[in-house]
Amino acid sequence: MNKTIFESLSLSFKAMKVYFLEILVCVMIAIIFKYIGFALFFIGGLFTFPFWNAVIYSLYKTIFSEKM
Repeated sequence: MNKTIFESLSLSFKAMKVYFLEILVCVMIAIIFKYIGFALFFIGGLFTFPFWNAVIYSLYKTIFSEKM
């Protein structure tokens, strides 16, 4: 989106108010997955980093739909 910093911060806070539960659940799942990966592989951050990025991307696509 072609927004200024202040517009994007405003949109982020609005999205956080509307989708708080979904964002919280996704963040908790991603953190749990990261620490399980860390406990199993001892370098879990490297193995589970793509999962964290996928969670962020899917939340972004769900919350902020860009129309071209």
